[in-house]
Amino acid sequence: MIKRLTQKLNKPFHNLSTQERALLILRLGTAFLSIACFLVLLIGPIFSNSFNISRINCAHLDVAYGLYKSLRTSVVSAPSILGGGENYLSGNSLTNSEITLLTDYAESQVAGAPQYCLTTLWRWCYGNYDSHETIGRQGQRITVKVNEIVTCVKNKKYVFDYRTQLEEIGLQSILAYAYQGQISNETDYDKSIAKRNHTFQLALNAIIFSDCVQFFLICAIFVVYSNRKQAKDLSRVPSFILHILSIFAVMSFCSSIIGSALITNLLKITNDEISSKLGDFGVYFERGSSWFTALWLSTVGCTISMLSWAFPMWCANPPEEKNKYKGRLGI
Repeated sequence: MIKRLTQKLNKPFHNLSTQERALLILRLGTAFLSIACFLVLLIGPIFSNSFNISRINCAHLDVAYGLYKSLRTSVVSAPSILGGGENYLSGNSLTNSEITLLTDYAESQVAGAPQYCLTTLWRWCYGNYDSHETIGRQGQRITVKVNEIVTCVKNKKYVFDYRTQLEEIGLQSILAYAYQGQISNETDYDKSIAKRNHTFQLALNAIIFSDCVQFFLICAIFVVYSNRKQAKDLSRVPSFILHILSIFAVMSFCSSIIGSALITNLLKITNDEISSKLGDFGVYFERGSSWFTALWLSTVGCTISMLSWAFPMWCANPPEEKNKYKGRLGI
């Protein structure tokens, strides 16, 4: 049984010219690469949170300092409510006690909040940790994270909804100061998030379609190469079949590149918004490097697969026999 299966799997490679064998290996290798990376996109997040799509970092010290700066600016720019008149707070002159109160208030606002939250395809997680500084071998300061605790729940489509994520982890005060309290009943934001989630789902469907086509091409490769009638190439295979396979490879490439580009653009837009609105408060956004790398490696596989099919079919020089006939006909 195993021997027969091995013979069937090896049959496409028998009696091929060196060039055709290299082309076959390229076609199979790129298709398998694309599918493997796609499976990493789907299965990786189940086993490890490192395959996250996005992550919002909001460490206590950074957020507290950002909130403190906002409070300090608000107090300096506003007239004194203590009856001291305009001369009580002039320029940047704040008493040490006032600065201490502002600092303590800022730290108390974020003391119990998680220090980051992340979103995968299947889960939304938030985490907390303790940190301390140590000196590296070259004298540089290194921040070490210890006692990290991560809590995950089912994904609630929080990939782009950063406001809801910050509210869920208890940073409403940050949003209140960043948006000056104007975050309720804001339908424009809700509509934009709904549109991004819809676009993301369409992009993900395009990538799924792309890799389904790659799986179809793998099956077609074994069928076509196993039925070439002992020829050293695919010259005895009907050309329309090869043209159809090339068209499928182009479709897979287009779907993959469009889907990956859409997801990349959505993450960039979200990153720009968080940087402009919440960057001063120590909140910053980053896309998951592992998940993002697998996404584009899948697209690279589809691209090379498309070239391995389309280039020999549509861009290579015609056979010598056809050239002779063209010469006789005066073409």
